[in-house]
Amino acid sequence: MLRLLKVFIATSILLILFQIANAQTNDLGLKVHHMTLSVNNLDSMVNWYTKVLDLKLIRKSDEAARIELDGFFIDMLKVKGSKRQSSQNLPEADHMLAQGWRHLVFNVDDFYKTYLLLKAKGVIFPVWVDEKNKNTVQGEYFKDPEGNIVEIRHISQ
Repeated sequence: MLRLLKVFIATSILLILFQIANAQTNDLGLKVHHMTLSVNNLDSMVNWYTKVLDLKLIRKSDEAARIELDGFFIDMLKVKGSKRQSSQNLPEADHMLAQGWRHLVFNVDDFYKTYLLLKAKGVIFPVWVDEKNKNTVQGEYFKDPEGNIVEIRHISQ
């Protein structure tokens, strides 16, 4: 029993050291916390991100909302006088022609499964992925209700 306990402790220490050695370091101590999205229709956007993408609503008022996925927050603000950017009208394939933050990427374990689930929820993808090419396509762009580009991608670590 004592021998088993020693093996368990040694294994635990090795795992902790391995995680520390492989942890990404940032000398400035930076960690991603949130991004902010200026929106025209707060209710529609909150509904889409929570119902279609299954993000969790943390709080909402008439002018602002916060949604969350695994400690990453998206704040949505309805700001009087804000205007739609011309880049929101670009086709998904051309969105990188505009400068600035261009798209939000979600890593998925099973690209094709997530793709099919999103299609079933009404997401429109510019490229059709079918059974024949499901293993060659590992990422795809689509738009939220206000034209912001979102991407699902399988990124193997």
